Amino acid sequence: NVASLVIGVFSLIILRSIQELNKHPKVKKALPIPIPEQLVVLILATMITGFARLNDYPFSVPVVGEVPSGLYVPAFPDTKNFSKLISPAILISIVTYILTINVAKAVAANNKLNVDANQELVSLAAQSIVGGFTGSCVPSGSFSRTALITTMDAETPMHNAVTCVVIGFVLMFLTEAVYFLPKTVLASVIFLAVKNMMKFGECKALWSVSKAEWTQWMVAFVITTIFGVDIGIYASIALSVLMILKNASFPYTAVLGVLPNTQHYVPLKFYPEAREVDGIKIFQFDAPLTFASKDSFENKIQKMLIQNMAKEPIHTIIVDCRAVMTMDTSAGKVLQALMEENEREGRRIYFANWRGLDTVGLRVLKSLKCDDKKMFLSIPDAIEASVKESIEI
Repeated sequence: NVASLVIGVFSLIILRSIQELNKHPKVKKALPIPIPEQLVVLILATMITGFARLNDYPFSVPVVGEVPSGLYVPAFPDTKNFSKLISPAILISIVTYILTINVAKAVAANNKLNVDANQELVSLAAQSIVGGFTGSCVPSGSFSRTALITTMDAETPMHNAVTCVVIGFVLMFLTEAVYFLPKTVLASVIFLAVKNMMKFGECKALWSVSKAEWTQWMVAFVITTIFGVDIGIYASIALSVLMILKNASFPYTAVLGVLPNTQHYVPLKFYPEAREVDGIKIFQFDAPLTFASKDSFENKIQKMLIQNMAKEPIHTIIVDCRAVMTMDTSAGKVLQALMEENEREGRRIYFANWRGLDTVGLRVLKSLKCDDKKMFLSIPDAIEASVKESIEI
């Protein structure tokens, strides 16, 4: 619709022009309050559309149309279908909470604020209870309205009270006036508000830091742009869950070496000057050792040994547990099999930096008969014990 496009473009131009005008020092000094650009554009567009009948043929500009007037009379909710509504109500409550908390965190990140997730949940519950007696829709955070309020520099929840009064007044007396309000003007107001919350510079920074996070950003942006905020949030959550599962199942691993004249052990692929200790492989595993990551752990150990076959024989493998945090019994079985296999081939497996392990992880190691001769507080301690045992043998 060409007419809608033209109205939308002119609305954006006027909105942006008034915003810049409000920033001018002379205007700030002359006016006690900023010019309400959204209200100005809405009134002008409604008047022009109504007088020119732009909603009729041949322009056929989509307008808000008829809005029911009056307010809902509070009443006790109908409980006839209560049992049928329990399941969808639970699903809707989860979805609205996810939407609300994501919108709140997005705004908080831009304005350096803190969000209390529990407080948001209690707030939604209270609104739902009150709304049940007043015929309201299910309460939820609105990305578009939140963006609009942010551009208007609202700083406290008091703006909601003002909004309620204005909406109530419009529903009581001005529903006929908004009949000719073009939908494209509403879209222009929301577009300009949301645009200020979009940080494209962050996308560029993510590309240089993490390709995986850049992919998440792009998927969320594209899907939200095409299908809307709701679908965009669902897709983002699903992708985040997949990334968490991927990181848990295939975590970062590295073979460590010691920097010359230090006691610092670092990944060899990042520090070429680091050197391995003769006959010892120090293996770093950056994830909890659970059913999700046990196969990756075993495969990485085997791959490390295969790559070393043409080099000096290994008599000790030291597992750096700095980032392991916990172990489960399924991972314990894999560890037991690895330890038995390596013992048959004349290799020992030690565990260093185990202080971060939780109670369950320590119990798993104890069940594998790992005592003070196999568990050490630091990598140098494990190396020293390995060297002593090799000399004794």
